[in-house]
Amino acid sequence: GLHAYSTLAGPYDSDAFTAIYAGIMQWIEENGYHVASSPFDVYVKGGPEVDPQDYLTEVYFPIAK
Repeated sequence: GLHAYSTLAGPYDSDAFTAIYAGIMQWIEENGYHVASSPFDVYVKGGPEVDPQDYLTEVYFPIAK
């Protein structure tokens, strides 16, 4: 389905996630969409064997008009 998303590069940080979520929500509202179901994160690159500076996380919001 249709999603609004953003990518976070770097360590897991609550301030960074808050900013990403707020930015996506602002975009959704400004562009006439609404959140269709719960957002979710995809951890593309991370874990104990990866330097936190190299983490890559995608944040998705399912949306609809």
